[in-house]
This record gives sequence, C-alpha cells and structure tokens, in this order.
Amino acid sequence: DELAVEAAREAGAVEEVLPLCRQYPVIAVQAGNPKQVRGFDDLFREDLKVAVANPEAASVGKATKAAVGARWDELAGKVTVMKPTVTELAADLSLGSIDAAVLWNSTVPQFKGIEA
Repeated sequence: DELAVEAAREAGAVEEVLPLCRQYPVIAVQAGNPKQVRGFDDLFREDLKVAVANPEAASVGKATKAAVGARWDELAGKVTVMKPTVTELAADLSLGSIDAAVLWNSTVPQFKGIEA
C-alpha cells in the first residue's frame, strides 16, 4: 500500500516504485444497505455496529485513522470491534455481526453479501 511504500522510500529501502494498481478505503455495508449508511458521519450513529481495523496492525486501519483525523478517538471509542486485518472485518460484515466497516475497495468483491 501507499503508506508502506512511502515509509520504505524514506528509509532508503526502495529505489524505484512502479505502481500497478491502486486501492482505497471505502465504507462497506451489508448487501442492500439495510441501515441506509450514506457517508462518513453515519459511522458515528448510535444505531450502527461499526468495525475498523487496528491502525497499529493493518494498513487500512492506518488509512482510516488518517482520513478520520481529529475524530479518530471518537470513532475508536464507538466501534463495536477493532480487528487486526481487513479480511476479518469483511468476514464479520459478511456474517452480519456488524453493520458497517472500513475496508479496501479491492476487498469488498471477495465477500458475499457486502457492498460499498
């Protein structure tokens, strides 16, 4: 991911970068969007079970924390669960254990019953 590539570049571990694809964080929901999640502010709704990735363990968690900015502590305190991998978040969403999660756009099509 871009954050890891930039860190490697700063450390002098990478001489050249050749981007092959790009992924970005999305708000994923259960198919049909039964809770009518429309945007970022909905993640703070009391009626939603929201999950995010741990920014200390997962790149999508780092990207989520950066996107949320000053509201990270508020979101982290509200989430139902914080997982170490994006795959675990997608699985929880697919099983219906949560209502929304921040995933990579490339992760969503790999799981049945979810959309972004």
